[in-house]
Amino acid sequence: MRKFTLFFAFLGITAVNSSVQAQDTVVVTSECGGGANRFEMCWKLTSDSVLTIWGKGVMMDSPNFGGYGNLIKTVVIGNHGDSIDNIGDNAFSSCSKITSITVRTAFPPVFRGSNVFNSTQFNNVLLYVPCDQLNAYETHPDWGNFRNIFGIIDHGTCGASGGNLTWKLECDSTLTISGSGKMRDYFYYAHTPWGDACRNKIKTVIIGNDVTSIGDNAFAECINLTSVTIGSNVTSIGRSAFDICINLPFVNIGNNVDSIKDAAFRACYNLVSVSIGGNVTSIGESAFFDCGSLTSIIIPNKVKTIGNKAFAECAKLILLSIGSGVTSIGQEAFSYCSGLTSITIPDSVRTIGASAFEYCGNITSLTIGSSVTNMGDRVFYRCNKLTGITVHALIPPVIGGNLAFFYVSTGIPINVHCSVIPDYKAAAGWSIFSNYPGEIAPPYGIAVAAQDSIFEISWESAASTKYELYRNDVSLGIIDTTAYTDYILNSGTYCYKVRAIDEDCVSEFSDTACQAYEKPVSIAETRLIASVQVFPNPADNELRITISNNQICDIRLFDIVGRQISVGQSQVGQSEIILDVSHLASGMYFLKIDGKVVKFIKE
Repeated sequence: MRKFTLFFAFLGITAVNSSVQAQDTVVVTSECGGGANRFEMCWKLTSDSVLTIWGKGVMMDSPNFGGYGNLIKTVVIGNHGDSIDNIGDNAFSSCSKITSITVRTAFPPVFRGSNVFNSTQFNNVLLYVPCDQLNAYETHPDWGNFRNIFGIIDHGTCGASGGNLTWKLECDSTLTISGSGKMRDYFYYAHTPWGDACRNKIKTVIIGNDVTSIGDNAFAECINLTSVTIGSNVTSIGRSAFDICINLPFVNIGNNVDSIKDAAFRACYNLVSVSIGGNVTSIGESAFFDCGSLTSIIIPNKVKTIGNKAFAECAKLILLSIGSGVTSIGQEAFSYCSGLTSITIPDSVRTIGASAFEYCGNITSLTIGSSVTNMGDRVFYRCNKLTGITVHALIPPVIGGNLAFFYVSTGIPINVHCSVIPDYKAAAGWSIFSNYPGEIAPPYGIAVAAQDSIFEISWESAASTKYELYRNDVSLGIIDTTAYTDYILNSGTYCYKVRAIDEDCVSEFSDTACQAYEKPVSIAETRLIASVQVFPNPADNELRITISNNQICDIRLFDIVGRQISVGQSQVGQSEIILDVSHLASGMYFLKIDGKVVKFIKE
């Protein structure tokens, strides 16, 4: 016993009953082979109270692990392929706490004496044996004393620190994870407890309802796996958890799962259908990469991020619905999804990574949501069947390179709000397109016809019904006809341009038309001014016009934009006309009296 006491001291354990904190830490190990074959059979006791014996040949009587009998609860005899021929007498005579025994040897080992398990309650211990040896154990003169014998491929523990999980691979190739808590994460699939020896035998996986996470690489490369049941309390599916499960056809991810980590279902070539639970918030990088049989995917509204290459090379994907909560689509997320014909990016998305939809060569329709601000280079590279793009963003998304729409026809319609068409036409990456069908055509053919101080401005237009006319770059207001009468008071050159208005959208300006005016000083004007008086000016309710020459006069009233408000005529011998102006809005107005213009102000 001395060598084992020293070993315990090295581990910092001062007594056999000391508490061991590190899960699966080897507490003590030694050899137990019989006779000259002493070192061909060994044993180890780990901190989870599991005694494992491996090797070949004959076991010594009363092997030295008996001194730790009160620690041993589980016994594993043999690794797969070991040929342990017999078990020494008194081997487990001090192990009164055993609850389960697993024998992995090809044939039932012979008992070398009657006291091998003399402290064991045969009715209470679970005995797990190879599937093809179940009958041999049940009819064995020694092993047959156990009352609970089960054929099993293998079993063990798989819980993370603080978890209480066990696994059992039954003879029908069903692997069941039971207990509560988190599964362990594994660096590589061969490091799982069902590892290389059992991985290819697994056809069905059942994860219990009290399991809270599926560990990294847990079922990676289980190439014969055809069915998975994920428990209702699982919240996380680990990295590469089902990587290269090439025969898995369906997966139902429950509503408590909030994250699908990187490569979780990568290269599941025969995966046809995936149902993603409504509480998932992130889909990791390459999560479903190269799932070549996947035909549809509905991404729930709570998902915020879609990782790089998440669904890349899903060549048969024809239905894609991106949830309304997604804010980021990663690089190459849907690249080479050649089955897609239509893509709608929801309004929640802000960034689309480089090459996100690269080589989606059968897309004909694309809608980009209102919040997209950045798109990476090659984002729609070689999407050469696009027939139109609709963009709801009022600010052109910034494109990170010159190849974003490479091989896309530059003549396809780009549908954006008419008010921002000039911005898109000037923006890098968007300026390559020539067809913006929402653009309002500017008026054309603008001309000015002058008759003394009266300018008649006219133009033509394709479809608009409202226009804004400018004189010398100052707006004269909104007009609903294609003509305008302007009354000029002072000498100068007057230049006019007009643009069309459609609700809150405006066209570019028409060409400019200019006309000069030189105010004359003539006897006729002097006589008119002398013979006509307009008062009060400014006027409030009434405007009085006196005519001293008693001649017949045409009198017309216009507002500042040239609209005629009223028309009248004085009579022979009539010296005064009173106009009711109380209904007029405050501002400047013009009276046209026999072709001459008098300005007045309405208060």
